Amino acid sequence: MCLYYCHFRNMHHLYTTDAYVLGSMPHGESNRVYRLFTRTLGFVYVHGQGVRELKNRNRYALATGSYARVTLVRGREMWRLTGAVDRGAVPVHGQARQSMRKVLALVGKLLPVEDATPRLFTILEEGFAALRVTTDESIAATEALIVLHVLHERGYVPAYTSAQRGLPSLAVQHAFSRDALTRATRHHAAIVNVVNNALRNANG
Repeated sequence: MCLYYCHFRNMHHLYTTDAYVLGSMPHGESNRVYRLFTRTLGFVYVHGQGVRELKNRNRYALATGSYARVTLVRGREMWRLTGAVDRGAVPVHGQARQSMRKVLALVGKLLPVEDATPRLFTILEEGFAALRVTTDESIAATEALIVLHVLHERGYVPAYTSAQRGLPSLAVQHAFSRDALTRATRHHAAIVNVVNNALRNANG
């Protein structure tokens, strides 16, 4: 009896974690399946029961590109959503928000399911925080710098590449400092070249 109870309890353990919403698709009349990049679980597919109904408040926190605190439970086939709260903290400027969505779309293509990568999550947090305060002229360079760090974290850009080309440092700390962002703007074209070469290798 105790073994059954323990097994039953573990099956219904709730996980609360921060998440970026990479996208979603309708499932039935009022449900959606979400693609989330979470801090503790990595990239997961999550079933949202009834989130397309107007009375469901979760759907406002789960728009593509949102940053939310989600509560999940493991279902038989995929994770299920039990709650979501919008955490804000995303760029509100149109061009910066578009850059953020482009980065998240790339992350969704690079990650396997349920491969926890907390360092990558931190990179996105710090990079998107920089996007919120950057000038219009520096948005594209900041986006490129975020992608450079994402690709480095996933192993597509070695650290020496940055050092050899005089690009902003790929050091773990101060990755998006004012100095790093200034140098990213100065070396924008070089960063884009490194990023494009890495993406070609990743797709090849």
